[in-house]
Amino acid sequence: MVLRQHRSMSAPALDAPRKRVRRRLGPHSREHQLLAGLDWRTREGKLLAAARAELTAHVGGHPNNVQKALIERAARLTLYIELMDAEALVVGTMTERNSRQYLAWVNALRLCLREIGLDEAKPEMPVSLDQYLATKRAAR
Repeated sequence: MVLRQHRSMSAPALDAPRKRVRRRLGPHSREHQLLAGLDWRTREGKLLAAARAELTAHVGGHPNNVQKALIERAARLTLYIELMDAEALVVGTMTERNSRQYLAWVNALRLCLREIGLDEAKPEMPVSLDQYLATKRAAR
C-alpha cells in the first residue's frame, strides 16, 4: 500500500507538529472554552484561583458541596466581570448589550455571595490538652 502525499505540502511540513492557536479570552467566551484554554499563570488564571481561595477561606476552609458550587460560580462570575471591566476601560464605554450582561452578572454574583454568607466563619479553636484528656477519661 502506497501512501500519497498532498502535492501542496512537503513531507517535513506534514511531519511537523501543529501549533495550537489559542484564541484571546474575553467576557463573552464560552464557558467550556474559557476554562479549557485558561493558563493558570496568567492574570485571569490567578484571579480565578485567588477568588476561589478567598471564598473558601471565608467559609472556614472546608466548604460543603453546596458551598463549593456557590464558590465556583462566584469565582467565575468575578472573572467574567473583571474581563468585562478591562474591555470597557480599553474601549471607553459599554454597548447596551454589554451593559445589560454586566448588570446581570453583577446581580448573579451578589446573589451567590449572599447565599455563601456575609459573616466570615470563625476559625475552629484547637482542643486544649485538658479537654482532650477529659474526653479520653470519659471514654474509659
